[in-house]
Amino acid sequence: MRRRHILFSSPVIQGFCYTQLTDVEQEINGLLTYDRKPKAPVERIRSIIKGE
Repeated sequence: MRRRHILFSSPVIQGFCYTQLTDVEQEINGLLTYDRKPKAPVERIRSIIKGE
């Protein structure tokens, strides 16, 4: 709840989006394939999420 409040009250954030973690029938932009195989090296995904 607190994170949502921060997003809505920010003067610089105009919106946000999210994606499924894995590909599904109607969406193919997840971090993992439909078979749950990483589309990029797991270490790289981890560093992007952590902001490193």
